[in-house]
Amino acid sequence: MRKELDIAREREEQTLLYNAEYAEEYEVLISQYEDRLNDNVKLSLKPEDAKRQVEQKTVTILSRDLALNQITSKLAELKEKATSGSRHEAELSECRIRALNEEIFDMKCNICALNEQLLNREIELDTVRTNL
Repeated sequence: MRKELDIAREREEQTLLYNAEYAEEYEVLISQYEDRLNDNVKLSLKPEDAKRQVEQKTVTILSRDLALNQITSKLAELKEKATSGSRHEAELSECRIRALNEEIFDMKCNICALNEQLLNREIELDTVRTNL
């Protein structure tokens, strides 16, 4: 039972390290995304439309950032429970961690989709500039 709990703790620590790395990647993506949005706003022929898009994307990014912070807090709580809890609590923690990792994966997919939308917008702006 002790060995199983140690294994669960080790897995949880690995997951926390992975999540910390993901959080860093996420921050880099947000920064890149915001930079690209800023460039698009400067190049846009329709400032009001660009402003609306930036505001929408900013809200999306902030909500995802909040969700990531909440997930990180949940993971910290789960780590505390795993270190002080029984085998059953460790198993429950592992299940919750798997679910949280799935949420993180979904968030990564959503970020990729947003980046693709942004790239399409940049292409459209380049096309408009070229046609002028």
